Amino acid sequence: MIRQRWRKLWLSQEGTRRQSLSSSGGAYLFLRAVEREQRTLTRDAQEYAPTLDTEQHPVLYHYCSTSTFLSVIQRKCLWLSDVNTMNDFGEMHWSYDRFIEAANAVMDRVGREFVELVDEVISTSQLRLLPSLCAFSTDGDVLSQWRAYADDGAGVAIGFNAKKMATLSIRIAPVEYSQEKQVEHFCTWLLATHEVYGTLPEKEKKEFIFKVGTFFSLDRAFYKNPAFSEEKEVRILRALNPGLDDDGQWTLTDNGGSGETGSRKKLEVQFRAARNGGVVSYVELPLGGLGAEAITEIVIGPRSHNNGNEVSMALSAAGFGRCAYDGPPRHTGEAFGELFSRLFSARRPYRDHRYRLRTVREARVYDELPRPRHLRRR
Repeated sequence: MIRQRWRKLWLSQEGTRRQSLSSSGGAYLFLRAVEREQRTLTRDAQEYAPTLDTEQHPVLYHYCSTSTFLSVIQRKCLWLSDVNTMNDFGEMHWSYDRFIEAANAVMDRVGREFVELVDEVISTSQLRLLPSLCAFSTDGDVLSQWRAYADDGAGVAIGFNAKKMATLSIRIAPVEYSQEKQVEHFCTWLLATHEVYGTLPEKEKKEFIFKVGTFFSLDRAFYKNPAFSEEKEVRILRALNPGLDDDGQWTLTDNGGSGETGSRKKLEVQFRAARNGGVVSYVELPLGGLGAEAITEIVIGPRSHNNGNEVSMALSAAGFGRCAYDGPPRHTGEAFGELFSRLFSARRPYRDHRYRLRTVREARVYDELPRPRHLRRR
């Protein structure tokens, strides 16, 4: 019964299969159908499939410096950068190792020839689709995030409306940190894909593996080492298309998507210098089509000198006036009254004289945390 459904599913996707592999939105149609079918094979598959629950996580926080914050709200866009230039030098390598674990676990059931065919597709997938990412967290006040991504605590965490973000022409999902679940997800996918593979005509088998393997490999960007679990990361992904021009030179293009109108158009691939001297490709994902409700919260970093007024004025000037401060007044007069509804100060124990530790427990945690020399108690 399952094989019949999968065969019918594959044949019904004829139009999708003819689309360019670089289509960021439409290219996921078959992958999503594959995931739906996976859930018929095991009731636990949904747990392993990277899917964001916007009810459970209505706000996604993007940690950044103040200058980046101003750039985001003024230009109304986010930068999605090449996955291979992320801070984790093991990006994609970690998930590939988990795939190898899964392949070895199911080798006796699916056969070496099938595993090698899938491996050939997945290991070379970035030659056809290059993931570009932007990172968020479901927690707006994590000490390690402040230090690593928000100008050592002097920046902000921008709280984006998760439901609004999910309408963009991107793939959005939480990062899975459990090694066991990662391996099991790969096992489930390999077994399910093999069932369909065995029912197809010989001439369609390689095309099937090439198609679903390429797009499934994009989900590897949502698997990370458990050592990073504190980040509680959610990622948005858009696939770019590497290729060769008529002169044999490498190119990188974006072919658009199928989500929200503003982000559906083809985006210009740009390049910037990295801190380590490298060159990073990125695209600017437009947010203007999401409206003023795109940003719901701003968390001011524990070392920031902003008192809330300036941030609210900047938000209002950029068209995000509905995001404001919920707490004791930090200004005189009533001029900013309606602007302050969802603006917070970080309460992580960063030991700054302007911020008070919330609990005795946090005070003890603070004493145990390593700190830069200039922040150590004397």
